[in-house]
Amino acid sequence: MINICPACGSKGLIPFFTLTDVPVQSVPLITRRTAARRFPRGDITLSSCPVCGFITNSAFEADRLDYGDDYESTQACSPTFNSFHRDLAESMLRRCRLRNRHVIEIGCGQGEFLSLLCRMGECRGTGFDPAFRAERSALQPGDRVTMHAEKFPSGLRLPPSDLICCKMTLEHIQPVAEFVRGIAGSIGGPHPPKVFFQVPDADRILRERAFWDVYYEHCSYFTAGALSRLFRAVGFRVRSIERGYSGQYLFLEADPSSRARLESVSPPSRVAVRRARDFSAGAERLMMRWRESLKAGSGGSRPTMLWGAGSKAVSFLTSLDIGEEILGAIDINPRKRDTFLPGTGHPVMVPDDLDRISPGRIIVLNPIYMPEIRRELRSRGLHPELIEVGRPPRPDGAKGAP
Repeated sequence: MINICPACGSKGLIPFFTLTDVPVQSVPLITRRTAARRFPRGDITLSSCPVCGFITNSAFEADRLDYGDDYESTQACSPTFNSFHRDLAESMLRRCRLRNRHVIEIGCGQGEFLSLLCRMGECRGTGFDPAFRAERSALQPGDRVTMHAEKFPSGLRLPPSDLICCKMTLEHIQPVAEFVRGIAGSIGGPHPPKVFFQVPDADRILRERAFWDVYYEHCSYFTAGALSRLFRAVGFRVRSIERGYSGQYLFLEADPSSRARLESVSPPSRVAVRRARDFSAGAERLMMRWRESLKAGSGGSRPTMLWGAGSKAVSFLTSLDIGEEILGAIDINPRKRDTFLPGTGHPVMVPDDLDRISPGRIIVLNPIYMPEIRRELRSRGLHPELIEVGRPPRPDGAKGAP
């Protein structure tokens, strides 16, 4: 259990939320239910730094993670997500003047975004990700992209580039200051690149008491203030921090700058400190509401299901310790069909399976996909009750936020 902030080095982390015995990974493809139920587990103790506002899992053990061949994290099966990626690529090409330039992406997955960006901007790309597998790559013939199936080698002097991009990766790294400082140290030459980072917005998680967005792989959580403080402390000039994807993500743009310092940034606001302090009680109330609602709705002829078989589903089920109250999870990624969720062993199905199941209720784990889900269900003539995860129905049937 650590007690030193991985972002600013201050002592005295303050624990505020605990989950025990949770799966250490959420998106492996597990083909046997017994193996899913026996999946390795660990503990989560969210702790906040009173100096910089950074939040970390102080019980995290990085060596328990394995990004092997069965790791399946892509979101590229969703039209909603693909549209977001196209809009983001267009914005970055315009704002960073990337056409015909070189882009480096750290934590590139199967290369979905990097290859898209390079095709749209006629760029060259270099990607790093230990989970990259050539047979599942998003690359197309003619793409000028070089992939490295490895972690970003800190301390390596990178080739000249115009942008270093890192999307949805920093939250998986606990020594965040060391990692970002390593990126700064890898930049050389008279024309240093811009950097772009995308992370989940911890402000939203705290505000919504979103316990389903707390899982073992995410050992680092950033509010806008904490993210800005981190980058300024290690030598970047923060140009902008914006929110997007229905407020779920933070987008940071920065430049290397030897004059940026932590002392120039104000400490965490009282609102941020209070939200971290109040998160546990609010999340517990929300979890109690869900347990009561699921128990009251179980046993009917038309089952309750989840939409989405990723990290949110695993966290939702294991946090609530839910079993037969939910039949399983629907996911549009065909690679997930006939697999089982780690921890609880709930089966994963695809939309074609809905025709024989005809669920009565579907819990939507990410409301941004609601229009996409409704279109899919209408095309099949199905009309189940759709429930947003943040708004559990009351046991008596009345709806409303907690």
